[in-house]
Amino acid sequence: MTDRIFFYGTLMSSFRSEARQRVEPALEHIGPGFIRAVLYDLGPYPAAIPSPPDASEHPARTTHRSGQASHGHGGADKVCGELHRMLDPRSVLRELDDFEGYDASRPDSNLFVRAQTTVEIVGGGSVNAWVYFYRRPLSGAIRIESGDYLAYVRVRGVRPAHGA
Repeated sequence: MTDRIFFYGTLMSSFRSEARQRVEPALEHIGPGFIRAVLYDLGPYPAAIPSPPDASEHPARTTHRSGQASHGHGGADKVCGELHRMLDPRSVLRELDDFEGYDASRPDSNLFVRAQTTVEIVGGGSVNAWVYFYRRPLSGAIRIESGDYLAYVRVRGVRPAHGA
C-alpha cells in the first residue's frame, strides 16, 4: 500500500476544509503534480474521472465509466493538484474515506472510489498515489478544461480559503 495521496479539489491546502484540517497533522507535503484524468465542476466540489488508458492514441469522443461522454483531448487530459506523504496512512485513509463517501465493502453505493494512480510530479519523476475518482453519472456537469480546480474557482471569484 502506498503512503502517498493526491488531492485535486477541496482537500487541497488552499481550501482549508474541515476534513483537510483533521488530516493535516498526518500529511507531509511533497509538491504539485498532475494525474491523467478529466475534471468536472459539480457545484460544491469537483469530480475527476480517469482518462481511458488509450486516450492519447484516440483523442475522439469517449465514454467514461460514469456513463458521461466527453470529447477527449488525448494527452491533454491532466488534473492538477497536490501530492502528499501520509505519516499514518491507515488513519488518514479512514478519515478521508468517510469524507469522500467511500466504503470498500459497498462499492455500488460509493460516491467516489479510492484508487491508486500515477502522479507526475512537477519538476520531474512520478509515483503511485491514492486518489478519489468520482463514480456516479455527471448529469450535465461542466468540464473544467484547464484541469486546475484552484485556478478555476479563483476565476469564478470564489475564495478558496472558505471552501467546503
